Amino acid sequence: MPPPPTYNSSQTAEISRLTVRITVTQSKRDSLLEALNHLRTQHGTQNASIAQIRIQIRNAQQEVQAALSNNRSDEYEYKVEIVAQLNWRLARSVHTWEELAGKIENKLKELSDLELELTGLERISRALRTGGN
Repeated sequence: MPPPPTYNSSQTAEISRLTVRITVTQSKRDSLLEALNHLRTQHGTQNASIAQIRIQIRNAQQEVQAALSNNRSDEYEYKVEIVAQLNWRLARSVHTWEELAGKIENKLKELSDLELELTGLERISRALRTGGN
C-alpha cells in the first residue's frame, strides 16, 4: 500500500478551503431540498383547493339553472353572485398555484446549479488529494 500523499502548505490550505466550500454547498443543497419539498406540498394543497372550488362552481351553476327554470329571480341573482365569487376565488387560486409552480421551477434550477458546483468542487478536491490524478 503506497504511503499517503504529502501536501505542501498551499495544497493543504486549498484542500481545507475546498472542504469548507463543499460542506457549505451541501448544506445549501439540503436547505434547498427542504424548501422545494415544502413548495411541492403547498402546490399539491393548492391543486386540491382548485379542484374543490371547481366542484363548488359546478354545483352553484346548477343551482342558478334551477332558480332560472323555476322563475325565482331573487334566488337566481343571489346564486349568480355566488358563482361570480367562486370564479374570483378560482382565479386567485390558479394564480397562486402558478406562482408556486414558478417558485418550484426556480428552486429546481438553483438545485441543479448547486449540484454542478458541488460536483466540480469534489472533483477538484479529489484531484488535489491524489496529486492531480
